[in-house]
Amino acid sequence: MSSLCKLKRSNCKKNVHSLIEKLALEVIKPHQTASSTGTTYRIFSYSEILRRRKAAGLIWVIRTSGVRFVQPMGESPTPPVCDLTTASVRESPIGPVSNTPTPPVCETPTPLEIKKEALETASSSSAVIYEALSKFGSVDDDVLHRLTLSCRRVAPDCTDQEIIHFIREKGSMVRTARITNPIGFLLTAVPKCFLGETFRLYRAEEQKRLQQQVEDAARVKRELEEWRQEQYRMLLDPNVPEHDKIMIREWLGIPSEQGAAAPDLNS
Repeated sequence: MSSLCKLKRSNCKKNVHSLIEKLALEVIKPHQTASSTGTTYRIFSYSEILRRRKAAGLIWVIRTSGVRFVQPMGESPTPPVCDLTTASVRESPIGPVSNTPTPPVCETPTPLEIKKEALETASSSSAVIYEALSKFGSVDDDVLHRLTLSCRRVAPDCTDQEIIHFIREKGSMVRTARITNPIGFLLTAVPKCFLGETFRLYRAEEQKRLQQQVEDAARVKRELEEWRQEQYRMLLDPNVPEHDKIMIREWLGIPSEQGAAAPDLNS
């Protein structure tokens, strides 16, 4: 995992532990020293992660450089989380409310249930967006959903491919400008691409490109059909040498045992 994510082993372990605490992963088989077998994890789907978090009372967060689960002021502490592997109760990573500092105005807790439909939509596109985004740094589920939701707040009908296009477009600046925090830069820069006249012109050009692809595909299909009909006519022409007809049958996928049988030009 360290190699795939391009992270130091210590940072990789830290991220895995964070995902376990956020109920996105769980250990189903520990590391086996004797057989040199690594730890086996169960990775939950996004909908299952939401269900597990809701069941554990983890529905409020403070977003800063990352995500920290908290409880609304005045409520009881988060209930303990049941580890499904060992069937034992482990202590929740969230301490009692009294130990949680009162956040400043800019860090007001946000319920995860907000924008639930948008979140579910984002989850279905996580894989392709993750692939594009992970080329620029370490990415977790929170980064994916923050980026997707930020883009769809600006342009609710934006597509996965449009998000990926702007990730790649702005990502080229990461390398040329040597930006030290590429993921943070992309989280800010990509949603802005969906604003104003620039985005409207991009969509217009993209629509033209897609229409041209459809027309090109139709033209190729039409030319291929004309070629097939021409080959069939040559099979029926007594003036065409037999060795040419053998090649034509191979091109058209006609079994040689059919001999010079006339093909159906309407097929």
